[in-house]
Amino acid sequence: MSVVILSMISFALGSHPDFRERLLTYQQLLWIIDNMDIEFFDDLNLNNTKEVMFATTMTSRTLSNIDVFCMIFFTTELVLHFTSCPVKKKFFTYPLNVLDPILLFAMWTSFGFENHTEAMIESKELTIFYQMMKAFVVLRLFRFFRLAKIYSGLKIILLTLYASAKELVLLLFAIMIAAVFFASFVYYAEFREPGGFPTVLSGIWWAIITMTTVGYGDMTPVSGYGKCVGAACAFFGILIISMPIAVVSTNFFDFYKANNEREKLLKFKKEFTVDEISNIFTVKSMNASNGIAPICVNVTKPTRHRISSAFT
Repeated sequence: MSVVILSMISFALGSHPDFRERLLTYQQLLWIIDNMDIEFFDDLNLNNTKEVMFATTMTSRTLSNIDVFCMIFFTTELVLHFTSCPVKKKFFTYPLNVLDPILLFAMWTSFGFENHTEAMIESKELTIFYQMMKAFVVLRLFRFFRLAKIYSGLKIILLTLYASAKELVLLLFAIMIAAVFFASFVYYAEFREPGGFPTVLSGIWWAIITMTTVGYGDMTPVSGYGKCVGAACAFFGILIISMPIAVVSTNFFDFYKANNEREKLLKFKKEFTVDEISNIFTVKSMNASNGIAPICVNVTKPTRHRISSAFT
């Protein structure tokens, strides 16, 4: 996991100007745009600092070496993981094993483009493809989910999300229906206001931001009718989002309780040998048959079989 953290730090620093090596000055860039017919430079938006930085700089050699080390490490890990798998057909049935080849392809492809920039300069399509591959590199964060095998807390969260999938999908549909509903109302409520909501699609964006109580403030209703729609949208959003939370929290509590019971049982098994456990339950059975109060053994049984089996 330390390699994943290192690679993400390198990925983040690669987008900062202080960690990039300059290839062209701004004056040289302007000269190329004015005197050379190159589509890559002609399509640059000089007001966009990110595009200018991408066109005039490259990733520093230190960060490139870190990326190479991480890519070799991930590739070796995937090969060893695959070769050590006893059943090769079942290897790619695990979702994280499917993401690893996609991640490695994106990492090696983006690295190749960064070392052959002339290919991107000659083709705008390759530049877009490079940016897509660079975005896919973020998939390496999913490797943290492998820690679920070690840390039960992370596994509880994943199991909770899986058990609450139907409720979360229902929440998504409810938000989308409500977003279209309020977007249509606010569009016509603000129809006479200039520069408010140009389309219903922009109203959908506003409705989602309002219902989730984010409120960027880039679009706000001005008229009285529009403000009424906005208030109703915010109130309705709170109701929609709060309802599935109870189901999710209940599932989380069930898994958390089952995991605690499982840990108690494992601790109980470690403290006593098999013969000692057998003797305890034998004495308990004999005392119960003789009318003597049974010995209480604090071993609780999970309430749901599907929950307890999820941790095995």
